[in-house]
Order: sequence, then structure tokens, then C-alpha cells
Amino acid sequence: MKESGTKAMMAPSRPGNCAVHASQRHPAGETAHVLSIATEYRQEAVILQRSARLLGYRFQFCGFRERWVGWGTKLVQYRKALEKGLAGGRIAATDPVLLIDGWDCMLIGPASEFIQKMSSPPFSEGHQPWYAGERICGPDFFKANRIDAVYPDPGTPWRYPNAGCMAGRAEPVLELIKELLKPSGDKDTFPEDGDDQGRLHEHLLERGESGQSLPYFVDSECRIFQCLYEAEPQWQLEAAKEGQRLPRLRNTQTGQQPIVLHGNGHTGRWFMSGLWREMGLLQKVGLTVEELRHLPHDGPVPPGTVPDEVHAMLHAVKFRMTNTELKLKRERMMDAFKAGKAALEDLRLPYFLAYGSALAALREGQFQPYEDDIHVGIYSWDLAALQRQCTECTAKERDSLLKSTFDRFGFEPVQEIVDNPLQASAGNNVQQNQAVVVCPRYYIAEGWSYDMAFPILYKFTHRESFVRFDMMVFTMQFGQLWDFADGGAETSSGWRYSLFAPQPVEFEKVMTYTMPAKPLEDHYGPDWHVPRVYNYIQSLSCCKNRCQVLRVHPFDARMRRVELPAAQPWEEFKSSVRQFRMLYAKAMADSEHEFPEQKLDLYKLESKPVVLFQAASMCKEEGNVRLKNGKHRGALDKYDEGIYIIDKCREVLLTWRLIFRQIHNEKADKDRKDRGLKVADLVEPDMPREFRSDEDEERSLRLALLLNAAQAALQCQEWTAAEARASAALELEHQNKKALYRRGLARASSGDVEGAKLDFWALLKASSFDSKEAINQLQKLLPDDVIKAEFQKMRKQAAKEQKVGALLTELDEDERIAVQDERYQRYLGDCEQRAADGQREITFDEWAKQYEWRYDADERFKARQMYPEYFNHAGPAPLPVEDWEVDYLTHKEIQKIMYRRQTEAMGARRREKEAKLLQKPAEDSSNTKLHVDKEDEPILRDAVIKKGYNYWW
Repeated sequence: MKESGTKAMMAPSRPGNCAVHASQRHPAGETAHVLSIATEYRQEAVILQRSARLLGYRFQFCGFRERWVGWGTKLVQYRKALEKGLAGGRIAATDPVLLIDGWDCMLIGPASEFIQKMSSPPFSEGHQPWYAGERICGPDFFKANRIDAVYPDPGTPWRYPNAGCMAGRAEPVLELIKELLKPSGDKDTFPEDGDDQGRLHEHLLERGESGQSLPYFVDSECRIFQCLYEAEPQWQLEAAKEGQRLPRLRNTQTGQQPIVLHGNGHTGRWFMSGLWREMGLLQKVGLTVEELRHLPHDGPVPPGTVPDEVHAMLHAVKFRMTNTELKLKRERMMDAFKAGKAALEDLRLPYFLAYGSALAALREGQFQPYEDDIHVGIYSWDLAALQRQCTECTAKERDSLLKSTFDRFGFEPVQEIVDNPLQASAGNNVQQNQAVVVCPRYYIAEGWSYDMAFPILYKFTHRESFVRFDMMVFTMQFGQLWDFADGGAETSSGWRYSLFAPQPVEFEKVMTYTMPAKPLEDHYGPDWHVPRVYNYIQSLSCCKNRCQVLRVHPFDARMRRVELPAAQPWEEFKSSVRQFRMLYAKAMADSEHEFPEQKLDLYKLESKPVVLFQAASMCKEEGNVRLKNGKHRGALDKYDEGIYIIDKCREVLLTWRLIFRQIHNEKADKDRKDRGLKVADLVEPDMPREFRSDEDEERSLRLALLLNAAQAALQCQEWTAAEARASAALELEHQNKKALYRRGLARASSGDVEGAKLDFWALLKASSFDSKEAINQLQKLLPDDVIKAEFQKMRKQAAKEQKVGALLTELDEDERIAVQDERYQRYLGDCEQRAADGQREITFDEWAKQYEWRYDADERFKARQMYPEYFNHAGPAPLPVEDWEVDYLTHKEIQKIMYRRQTEAMGARRREKEAKLLQKPAEDSSNTKLHVDKEDEPILRDAVIKKGYNYWW
């Protein structure tokens, strides 16, 4: 890569990597090198390059502007760069080198420290290179136990090599890369689209299991590398000390300060995004967000920036669940549970409530407010028995039976966008980040058939209630009961239990089965009876049963049933349940609210607009009943609860609108870059039809609740509250008669006579001077002669305004405006017809390009001449045409063609029949012939035409 190319692509960069600065040379004559793989500039790569030069490294991009084939490309480009550097003398054979990914690595330690560490134990003991260590063995988790056998236990969690970061002396590093690129198995050479980390593990096992010396070591103490793929931070940030250029991280377990941070994995990317900001790295290396804005970024957000306005809004707004919402949510969850229970009983598949649903059965006696889905466990041997009952005894037939049965009971399989489609949907050819059916979610290893794939989890959604129904498959392995639904197949971990039997329990007046108390204590800790919202990290901190999985056995339909310990009868277990619920009730006594305020989550059940509308409508109806029965205070409380729910719904809709705007802005910006424009000109499409209807419903429901709340406040003689509710209603509809009247009453009762008079006069005007209520109230506030004079004055003013308005409407409007209005009305009419026919919604631009021509007679005539078969009822159409797209006249022409063809066919059949009759010999000799004179001929011809023969006009 030439320096001129570097400057052209990256304005903030400094002189290139050809020269070695004095600060890069060290007393031992060694130069610290950083080789980073990056086929294009991204913001993270620019920061890495600037950091390397600031810290005294000689930096070089590898593979810049080269085609990226796969992870094997990294090894090929590293080999080329090292061979060229060693041959040209730019890199000495004993120089220490860092080989790190360019888009997800951060360099924070100086070159002098790197050289010193490479010259000290353990890095100086032997010539082998060192790789970064991580706690998860991926991508093939089955290799974990084999790696453990050949590689000594380092005493830290970071024992598995990560291919994203490597350190060592230049020549040994090159030799190792050449070995990795050598033929593997039946392949001539390691392919560029291969997995470099998988190859790394294979090479270690090839050497270790054959008794040879290990080809490399793992930096398990995080002296040089710190991988950030963790459930929670394993480090603490330390400010830069005197003489240090950048802040540093210190590993809390080993006490080491790593030189390179690697933001690998899902959580690693987010930890890295936070460290950009916390360390202030951009400012430290002399860069700004504005300077990097023109480049793409690889992380979740651009380095050094905070999440966008949508995420900020989501984290700023908090809501609690009201009692009505809790009641409605529990009703929905109970409906889903009963339907799922019926489906499982129809399949004769034993089950038990698990995790959050088991807590609900034992602790609350009803579903928890912060749970969105129902968790049910089934045993793998029962699933195998179900498979054996199938005709062909295959996994595909078993899963098809499960899905069809749940479909009959109102469920549909869940679709998700997954990172690893192979694990999610065995046997299906799907692409990365594609929405696939994850029911069941599988674990399938390389070489396994579809029938060997282990079903981890079955996910369904109840259509009517929107509640998820998840079935986890529990299986016996290594002498214990395991659940891999936590992601054990993908994250090399799972939940481990002692063998237990489903415990009978009465739940919501329904007899069912649940996970016993002991497994819940293992999973949630000894305080499992205390109401608490467990997030993932908190769950990990208090559980005792999470364990790394070394091997997941393939599913075997012939597996035998496991004998379970006996469960307690329900009558004996009642006393234990009573104790659990008493402990829960005592813990609840210290809680202000059963469901504390939470950050808005768009994807939870209680944040769905349809659910919020239902809850708000329930509040309105119950408030109406209370108001009718004279319970005015209770009615006001219910109306206010409904308004609170609608406030939440407004935030949900506003957040979705921001998300739609953000998606459009990203699309417009990409379009601008692709077309080389300075300013984006992509037109923002209309909001989806469903979203607009939700906004309309939110507004109408809010108005009704505010009006009713104002009336209830008047009955309670709370004038301030009544005025506030009515004023809020007038903000939605400024001439609403009920709101004006009720606010006027509240103001008059509270002593605000002037405000009351303004409201009653406004009510009189809004009702076209026909409101007896307004006149009655004004008579209480003003003398009759004043009312009469003001009334006449307002009548004259209104008549004058009406006359001026009529004059304005009679003016000839611009013909172009009328044409555009007519076009838009046609478009709206077509949209309504498409919606009624269940077709997709189209934009005005699409309609103008594809459908508008059908309304123009000349254009339609040209189309008839160009495509005669287009208007042929029996012939093929060159373009897809729906019935509603053809106007009335075209329908008439089609009817004419159909009628002509029918009459011609009838005439042909009649002539054929007459010809046969003529061929028959006459039965008698009497032949008669009808003679028609010219006077009768037109009458007869008209009669024949009216009957339909040879009809055409």
C-alpha cells in the first residue's frame, strides 16, 4: 500500500509506514511491528493506525483494497506481508510483531512495553508464537475437551486460542502461518473461504495428539491480549499515569495490563463501543468524530459516539404496569397456557412448567408481570417416544406433527433472524441474518444428519394473545439432567440439574405440573422466592447450575425412558406451596409496586399497541360503569389509569416513528453515497397503513378518556383536575363541544369567571349559535341585555366570515392543482381497493408509474394496439393485471367480447345440429317453407337479435 493512497483515503493520517522513526528503534535494535488485516478503511482501522504510530509501532495494513474471500484471506495476506518485509529487510527475523484484526481491535500499550514483555518470561521461553485467549471454544465446541487434554490447564478462564490476535518473533510467526496454510485433510491447500480459527484448533490438536511439541501458546493471563467477549466485564479502567499516553485496562483476575483489546463476539462489540467513549481514545490520538464521519464503522455505533436518539429515548423513558395491564396480561398468558397445555395433552407428551413459569406456579400463584413467554419443559425420551409413534420414525415427521398439532390449537412457529442458521434450522438452506423458523432450534455438529440434530427448543406464538410458548428439551447426559436452551450448543454452556420429576400443582384453578423447588434454587439462588427481575448477568451471578458443555450427544429416537424419582402428591405438597407464597407475600410487603418502573421495551407484550388499546378500553368501560353507579372518585381513577396507558402507547408509537425515520435516513445516506451526491434526495415513504391506523386510534381513545375524566372530576368537585383534563382534550380537538362546556363549568366553579365566559362563547360559536347549555350558563354569569348584544355581534361576525369564505371558495382554482387533486383521489381509491383485496400497499410514485395510465383513454388505446391479447379475456396477459385496475369501459369491452364468443359458439352448435338434421331422410313427403315478405323481414330480424343470436353492437 503506497503512502499516497493512504493520504488520499484518510485525511487525518500522518506520514506513511516506510520510514522508521527514532522512537520506534530500541536499544536492543528491535522494532515493534503491527500488521493489521483490513481490506478497506473503516473508522476503527484509522484509529488503530493512529494509535500504533503514537505508541511507537511500525504499522502496516495487510490486504488493503484486496478481495475478501473469507477468513482464510487473513492468513494469505499475513504471509505475503511477512515474506515481503523479511525479504526486503524492512522486518528483521527477530523483530516482535503483532498480527491483529483491523476493525475490532484497540491498541493501548506502547511498543517499548511490548518489546519488554516479548523479551521476558513466559514469552521469551521458546520460539513459538502466542495467540489471544478466550473462555469459549468456537466454532467447534466439541474440540474443547480435546484441547483441554493436550494443552495444560492455565488456571484462568481464557484457555482457548482466538485467531484475531497473534504475537511473536517475525520468522517463527511466518513459519506458523505457512503451516496453517498447508493442506488439511483431503484438500490441496487451506481455502481462503475456510475458517482460520477452526484451522488453528485443528493444527494444535494434530501436533498435540501426536505427541509433538505444541505449535503455539495461548496468552491465558492476558498479558498482551484481552478478549472482551464476556458476560460481564473482567477488567477495570485505569487513568493514564505520568509518562503514559493512553488509559489502560487491568484484568481483575490476573492483575495484568493487556496491550491489545479485542472486541470479539456479541458482547465484545458493545464493550468495545463503551471503551471508546470511556477512554476518550479519539481525543487522545488527535482525531474527532467529524473527521471520521465519512468512513463506515464496524461496531454497533461509531467509535466515541453515544447511541442514537432512538436508543437514548428507549433508555430515558420509564413506565410501570398498571393493575389493568397486569390483569389483561395474565389473562392473555393464561389463555396461551391453556391452549398449549391442550396441545401437549393431545400429543400425550408429558410436560412441566419451567423457570419463570415455575416461579409463577409456586411463588405467586399467577403469572409474573415481567414475563413475556411461557416456559415449559419436556424430556428428550418422551420426545423420542413421540417420534417412534410416527409412520417413518424421522425427526422431520416428528417436528411436523408437533407444528400441525400446535397449529390446530392456535399457535404458529416463531421466526427469528439468527447469526448461525445451521444451528437454528437444521436441514434448511438459509442465509446469514435471514429470518428463519426457529421451531425447533437445533444443535447440529459437522457430519451429523438431520435425524441426529438435537432439538434444543421449540418456540411457538399464540396467535390470539401474542404470548410466546417455549418448550425446552431436557436430556440426560453425563449422569445429570441438562437444558441447553440458554444457548449451550452455541455458547458451549447449559443448565445442569439433578434428576427430578414433574411436581403436580394447582395453578390458576388448573391442575398441572411444575419444576420442583430444588432446581429453582439451583437456578435462581436460595432467595428465589423474593420477587425480583433477573437479567442475564444477575442470573449468572446467583445460579449454581451453569456449566460448560464439552459434548452434546446426537438425538437418538431409540433412547430409553429414564426412571424419575417420585414426586409428592398435591395434597402433601400444598403446605410447601403455602410456605413459598407466604415468603413471597412478606417480600412483597417491602415493595412499593408489584411491577416497578421499567425502561420502554418495544418488543415486550405489554408494549404492543393492540394490547395497550385493549387495556385502555377496559379502563374506560370500567370507569363508565363506576360513573353510572355514582362512584365518581373510582371512575376518575380508572380514567386516569387509561390516560397513563395511552401515554405509554404514544411513546411506543413515537419511538417506532423515530425508528422508521432512522431507517429511511440510513437508506437515503447510502443512496447518496452510491450516486455520488452531496445531499440526499431520496423521498421518505408514507408510514405503514397499520401504523397510521394505530395513531388514529390512540388519538380517539385519548380524547374519549380525557372527556370522561373531566366529567368525573366535575362530579368529584375537583375543578383544577377537570380543567386540566378538558384543556388536554381541547389540544387534540380545539372546538370539541363537550370539552369547552366542561372546562367552562370547572372555571366557573373555581371562580375563573372570565375564562368560563370565553369557553361558553366559544361553545356557542362552535355549535352554530344553537347551544342551549351555553346560553344557560352565560345567563348565570352575565345580564340578559349584555348576552343579547354580544350574541348579535357574534352572529354578524360569523355571517361576515362565512360570506368571505364563500367568495374565496368560488374563485377559480389553479387547474394544475385540480389535476393533481384528481390524480391523488384516484390513487387513494386504488389503495382502498388494494387493501380490501389484501394486496400490498404502494406509494404514489409506484402508482403513477405502473397503474395511472389505465385512467387515460389515449394511453389505454395505445396499449390495446400494442398488446391486443392484454384485453383478450381468454388470452395471456403480458403484465399482471388485477380486476380493479381495469376501468368500467374496459370491463364493458371484455363483456362484449365474452358475449360475442358465447353467441358465436352457440350459433356454431346450432348450425352443426341443423346440418345433421338436414342429412337425415325426411319422414314424410310434406315439406313446408316459410316465405317472408319484405314488410315482415325487419320484424323477424329484430326478434331474432333480441333472443341473442349473433349478438354484437
